[in-house]
Amino acid sequence: MLPAERRKRILEIIKKEEKVEIEPLATELGVSPMTVRRDLNLLERQGLVERTHGGALPVGSLLQETTYQTKQAAHREAKRRIAAEALSLIREGQVILLDAGTTTLEIARQLKGFSDLTVITNDLKIALELFDVDGVTLYCTGGRVQKNLGSLIGPPTLQFMESIRVDITFLAASSIDVVWGITTPVMEKAQIKRRMMAVAEQVVLVADHSKFGNKAFCQIARLEEVDLLITDDGLATDMVRQLQELGLETRVV
Repeated sequence: MLPAERRKRILEIIKKEEKVEIEPLATELGVSPMTVRRDLNLLERQGLVERTHGGALPVGSLLQETTYQTKQAAHREAKRRIAAEALSLIREGQVILLDAGTTTLEIARQLKGFSDLTVITNDLKIALELFDVDGVTLYCTGGRVQKNLGSLIGPPTLQFMESIRVDITFLAASSIDVVWGITTPVMEKAQIKRRMMAVAEQVVLVADHSKFGNKAFCQIARLEEVDLLITDDGLATDMVRQLQELGLETRVV
């Protein structure tokens, strides 16, 4: 395959997958990781991709949020394992906050068997999952519904957060980087997530391995501000080491 053909194929894969990593891409194309790295660097200089740690994203990813359908379909089994580990932290009588997201939705799906649990969420799909579950007292924040995602954002959501205190906030994230921290393409979401962290006794970040090495427009927090990270075993060992060096307690499931 000629270099121009290879780079065209890389662009096709990035468009389809929404994120690529160097090692798998090199295997698929039958070239060395160094060759892929050079191709990605060239495509970045041409303004055709955005480079990440160990891979690349489509242009505009810093400002665009992935659709709910794409998020829900990705890494389902990993999200179930993460949710099961998150469940082990929850005790009877607690108040927990479930941030909008597909991993936190998996937590909601496993919240059966409690007799006294209060759940607060800004996610309509989580609210629908829990509204008739015995033993769960449910609060849904107000706010504007974010189309194609079902999350609630805006001033009413922030106002609701100002009046509460919770035992645990389970924070979702789409973009995590060791240097940039936790980021999001949506400024309103950054404000809400920061408030979710501020009202919690414990902040638990739940994110599968595909969320790492990504960067977005607005910073939510540094990773050092999180009490615990729960992720899956798809995360590279080197990345786990870097997270632990930051002092972030990390559970890999």
